[in-house]
Amino acid sequence: MADVAENEFTDLDEKQKEAMRIYRDASIESSEFCRPYFDKFVRFIELYHGVMPAELDCTFSKVMLNLAFSMVQNELPRSASTLFSEDEFFDITANAPELEYATDPVKEWLLYTARTRNRIYPRILDTLTNVGIMGTSYRAVTHRPVQRPRNALTGGDASYTNPVDGVDIVPTIVAQNLDPFSVQPSPNGSEANNLDPHSENAVEYILWVDYKTESSIKALSDKGFIDKTQAGRMLSSDEKGDENALDSEYKEIIDSNLEHNSTPNFMEHRRNNRGGGLGKWYRVVWYFGRDKWMLIGEGRYPLYNGPPLLEWIPIAKYQDTPAPGQWFGHGMIEVTEDVILAYLLNFNLRMDSLVTRLHPTKYVRDDILRANNMTAENFDPGPYSVVAFTQRVQNIQHAIWHDRFPEVAPEAFVEETNFRQLLQEITAQPNYMKGQGGAGTLANETATGIVSLIEEGTARSSLRSLNMEYIGLQDELMLMLKWARKYVFEDEYVRIKGRNGWPWVLVPHHLLHEDWGLELRGTRSLVHKKEMVKRMLSIMPMLLNNPNVPGQRELLEEALQKLGAFGNLDKILGPKASLENFALQGIESDAPGVGGTPTLQNDTQALAGALPAGAPAQTPANFAV
Repeated sequence: MADVAENEFTDLDEKQKEAMRIYRDASIESSEFCRPYFDKFVRFIELYHGVMPAELDCTFSKVMLNLAFSMVQNELPRSASTLFSEDEFFDITANAPELEYATDPVKEWLLYTARTRNRIYPRILDTLTNVGIMGTSYRAVTHRPVQRPRNALTGGDASYTNPVDGVDIVPTIVAQNLDPFSVQPSPNGSEANNLDPHSENAVEYILWVDYKTESSIKALSDKGFIDKTQAGRMLSSDEKGDENALDSEYKEIIDSNLEHNSTPNFMEHRRNNRGGGLGKWYRVVWYFGRDKWMLIGEGRYPLYNGPPLLEWIPIAKYQDTPAPGQWFGHGMIEVTEDVILAYLLNFNLRMDSLVTRLHPTKYVRDDILRANNMTAENFDPGPYSVVAFTQRVQNIQHAIWHDRFPEVAPEAFVEETNFRQLLQEITAQPNYMKGQGGAGTLANETATGIVSLIEEGTARSSLRSLNMEYIGLQDELMLMLKWARKYVFEDEYVRIKGRNGWPWVLVPHHLLHEDWGLELRGTRSLVHKKEMVKRMLSIMPMLLNNPNVPGQRELLEEALQKLGAFGNLDKILGPKASLENFALQGIESDAPGVGGTPTLQNDTQALAGALPAGAPAQTPANFAV
């Protein structure tokens, strides 16, 4: 156990010393757990950014092909487009009968908060990119007060005390991307939040390393949210705690390697910057436990030590390929790293072989070099160059020797297409190489089966998007509702996109809570729609203009509704017809056999007259059927 020395924290009471013991134990435990994973993440990030791996040092060419970047960027638009395939990318269901009437306004508030205020897209792209690189990334949901100018329409009511006349301080739910190195979980558990907080799948705690400005810490202190005495001691002291913190260590390694030289810790630079408008930065760590939350400043100042503000940890973990029973998932680069390195090594060795053919090793006599005032390093003449030699040399071939290396058989190198096929198979991206034919190609792997190949590749891609929806996005939306229950105190107007008439709706604040069901519909809706279109394409030719299907308009209307590509179907298809309208049209046109008392026979004749030309008339018998 990490003991707290008595002379180190003389100004802390016993409760605060106990908090520091818990924090230090958790920090050491999480660092030991996360370090081997962070070591892997450094390699993946460098491979993504095109830093040449050490395996290529043995080659002369040293050509770096950025395959990792291409794979992640190829997957990124798929995951983003499927997560948000529709503007309303989720549905809300009432978990109680008395809440059924309020599903629409709560859904509109949550859409407005996520989509408009927090701009979940495109800000989530950083998170999705980190998921592709490392397999795991995070977004935090918190709340913060925002100043809103008061005007004649809003009135004078405010949620908080107004520091300045004419300004209302309103709480706002905010979401932000987190650096994967700033989140360090406990070694046990695989889920940040579980319906049963005592489940073995739920982690015991999570450490979140954050950096706050001097002004933000003063604001929290003035409002009584954190310990004012400890905050004052931290702001007045120049001592920095946790100088060898795990997150700073790995951020500095990555920053140095990407810049190809030694660079200072950028967080230290930000913390020491007093010239900017934000002032000095301080390193603070949130300890999110199941029964206790703590905020530790600079590794030595307990700013907050009390009960949890929420029953959930306010961090949503995004994963595309979870590892069963483990916290960190498997990213695309992790499962293909060995193939990528083998591909690069094979390519560079092949280039080295070509270079030795074009520029073989030469042995030149000293008198030839002296005659041309050249050194051995630059005696590699180009085309049409002139080389002088002395009269003592009767045959230049005896004075210059080109060392031809042994021939390398083509079988010594793996074909480039084979590596590409391996990468496509492992990442489940469409293997278009199969559609190019060649030896060993199966019948369904030619160009005629390319549609099946695309479906094969997109199936697992859709599964990855589905995992991120139900592991990360659902938790993020639920955390917004949980924070709203506690920190939204007044009714709020939200603007509804695409609504006819007045586009604003008033959402009562007492409806904003977590007692709702969330059903994500981005990936599922897109996959369902694709399957529905395939079925319609195969069935519709048999139904259109079929004399046994009299409801042609209804058929087209339902098909277009399933497709969801058109808005106003009444204007496209015209007004709906009825049997009474058919009978009335027959009376106005003096059609024989139509009119009089409405009977089944008259209605049938009216329907037959309204069918397209060439369609056989319906009889009462088959019409009834």
